[in-house]
Amino acid sequence: MTNPCRHHFLRVTAAIEAAAVEPNQTMAGATAYEHQLNQLLQDRLRLKQIQSNQGKADLKRQLLPDYVPYVQGVLEAGLGAQDEVMTTVMVWRFDAGDFNGGLDIAQYVPGKSQAEGVVDPIKLSGNENILGSSPKARLAYASAIDKLHLYPDGRAGVLREAVSRQFNLPPENLVFGCGSDELLHLIAQVFLEPGDNIVQAEYAFGAYGIAARACQADVRNVPEPNFRIDVDAMAEQVDARTRLIFITNPANPTGTFVTGEELRRLQGAVPPSVAIVVDAAYCEFADDPTFDTGLELAQQVENVIVTRTFSKLHGLAALRVGWAYAPEPIIDAIERIRAPFNVNIPAQLAAVASLGDGEFQQQSIALVRQWRPWLTQQLGGLGLELTPSQANFILVGFPPGKSAAQAEAFLAARGLIVRGLAGYGLPNHLRLTIGLEAHNRAMVDALADFLRA
Repeated sequence: MTNPCRHHFLRVTAAIEAAAVEPNQTMAGATAYEHQLNQLLQDRLRLKQIQSNQGKADLKRQLLPDYVPYVQGVLEAGLGAQDEVMTTVMVWRFDAGDFNGGLDIAQYVPGKSQAEGVVDPIKLSGNENILGSSPKARLAYASAIDKLHLYPDGRAGVLREAVSRQFNLPPENLVFGCGSDELLHLIAQVFLEPGDNIVQAEYAFGAYGIAARACQADVRNVPEPNFRIDVDAMAEQVDARTRLIFITNPANPTGTFVTGEELRRLQGAVPPSVAIVVDAAYCEFADDPTFDTGLELAQQVENVIVTRTFSKLHGLAALRVGWAYAPEPIIDAIERIRAPFNVNIPAQLAAVASLGDGEFQQQSIALVRQWRPWLTQQLGGLGLELTPSQANFILVGFPPGKSAAQAEAFLAARGLIVRGLAGYGLPNHLRLTIGLEAHNRAMVDALADFLRA
């Protein structure tokens, strides 16, 4: 099976060494590269002699056309290399006002954590573990106090061994990150080049689109009928420039899920050059028998990546710890561009201890599975639109005449902070994290009062 990993510098090196492109035709061969690099060094010297920023920008604008043939040749050859010339040209375009440098990327806006006029509000906007963290994890975190002057193990050896043992996975197929968010960005950097595209669901987690656009890739959104990911429609969106498909399972912010059969159908419908990323941040809360984390499939094929986090079930959101499983070539590419000390010592120790605290994990799962159906039934009985959830939150829609924004403000005044979803394209919905019994009952009472007002 074709290796889907398209690590840019490996591809460029191979193309140059093999003289895959004729220099006199596209200027993307080894001779053209050397020529362009020499010109770049000379132009940098010219720029150093200019004092004003405006003068530098004007010269860069004047010089840019000289590099167009090389850049076009690289792109036409299908390389899209981020070599020194390409990288410099991108920076010059930004400095010269020819490239917005990411200003067209919508910034991710997290859930609120404060309510005006409320001293100690109940935060149900971030899908955090309402029980906190494992007592064992807290002790492990505190034990790191005498190690704060040390760099962490860059390969997260102890954590790697713990995850490998817990999930029966080969350690060489694992990579660790500062939260799974970092891993999502690293995956995008490995696979995406300018002009490529990703496919994601209509209401997908915002980090996917941010990571793709940061690589100058396009984002294709696939409609979600009944708030469910349509894997067949996703497969239909794949073309020659598609490199990644992102699946959140269970999905955020809808709480719906993709079955194991659907995951396998999607994998079988796309070329092996397209990698499927299964973001399973909420997988532990799912109890539907047809749910599948994707880990088994990822061990059987060469183009499935599964990411996991310690932020949700384990309650270590503040420490930022995530991991991913993928075929070795993909792991190797991620490791090459990963920051060397990206998971700190307290985070590694706390994550290992939390993995070993099965009792805390079961308590956290039991709480969600007990109150999720209760909240769904109670809020549905009030006339609200409820979407069946397999995560630690529920999606709530509001009837005509009662907006989600009004409900969010009403709840905040009661000390209940929830997640508005206008940024996800769901302006008349709220996402509510499952809380303790008192929180959940207070939520039902407050929404009942809101609907009657």
